[in-house]
Amino acid sequence: MRTVKMSTYLVRQADMHRNRMVILFSCGVVSAIVGPCINLLAGIFGGLIMLIVFCYLGAVEQIKWTKFMQGIRGEDLFNASLSAAIDKTDNILYQGVATDYGDIDYLLVGSSGVYAFEIKNHSGYINYNENGWKKVKISGGGLAYTGGIGNPSGQLGRNIMWLKNYLKSQGIENIWIKGIVVFTHPRARLSVKGLKNIMAITPEGIPDALRGAEIGEEKAVRIVEAIEKLKETE
Repeated sequence: MRTVKMSTYLVRQADMHRNRMVILFSCGVVSAIVGPCINLLAGIFGGLIMLIVFCYLGAVEQIKWTKFMQGIRGEDLFNASLSAAIDKTDNILYQGVATDYGDIDYLLVGSSGVYAFEIKNHSGYINYNENGWKKVKISGGGLAYTGGIGNPSGQLGRNIMWLKNYLKSQGIENIWIKGIVVFTHPRARLSVKGLKNIMAITPEGIPDALRGAEIGEEKAVRIVEAIEKLKETE
């Protein structure tokens, strides 16, 4: 399997928020040290205020940095699981295929089919029903609380429709693109019985998911050529 990186969005965002975090925390420390040197009483008070402000802003950037790092770890887990599941050498894995609705995290193209992946690294009990997605986690004190995770299947579905329309514009029609949301966190537990059109799995389900979408070598080559054109326009 050959991997082609079309976007390094997660890495770039993680680096940006990490750098901002370091700068803001450093500014807070400097203001706390320099302030009293200028004017003892006013400097201590002003330095303390600036320390609080910079540390707050730095903490906000730290939360964002942590979020993107979790996404990167999730993609690493996905890559390891996918590599172990694929036994055909004609597959090409595109990372970060840009669309009008964001991007497709990973797009696998080969004679065995076309598979679009959305990677999520949430932990807890992930549930899907007619009301949408939610996750339930248990706090350290044993209390259950719920939270939203957006709409990963809807996001992936929109990106797949965009890709189908793009392939159609390149003269490639009637291609089934199998959409798969992969929850990579080791402590993720899924209940998605009502989910339609898009699959939702943990990494253990990847081998079974990569079946039943064969398109043959000729169509695979044409799709690869079309995706390569997208890369050229970036």
